Amino acid sequence: MRLAITFSVLAVAACGEATTTASNPSPSPSPSPAGAPCTVAAVLVPIRGQFDTGGNHATVNGDGGLLCASGIAKISVLVGPVNPPPNSPQGTLHLALLEEHGTEWVIANYTLCDATGKPTKPIPAKLGTVCGLP
Repeated sequence: MRLAITFSVLAVAACGEATTTASNPSPSPSPSPAGAPCTVAAVLVPIRGQFDTGGNHATVNGDGGLLCASGIAKISVLVGPVNPPPNSPQGTLHLALLEEHGTEWVIANYTLCDATGKPTKPIPAKLGTVCGLP
């Protein structure tokens, strides 16, 4: 009987349920961290960290077509020179893919898609085609 009770308590505790007994109080599980907000400002943080180097910077027009689903985001980003010469191209449009890690977004172009342009994991349909684009 004691063995059955012990296994029951362990099974319930493993599921994240709190159990309290007079001899062994267990605190309630801590709440999981909230997801990172999927906003242009939030997803631009890692993008600027990678592309705002030297004479280049990354910008978006409007919302950049930001779409988010299931911890994955995609946004179109214009990467170009800080001071482009007059009448010259302003930069190049890049599709940036991001993945939520904890409460931060990280650039995930090369982890969500392989070198042949195939997804490495299921991509939510809401995001449309994200791999295999030129």
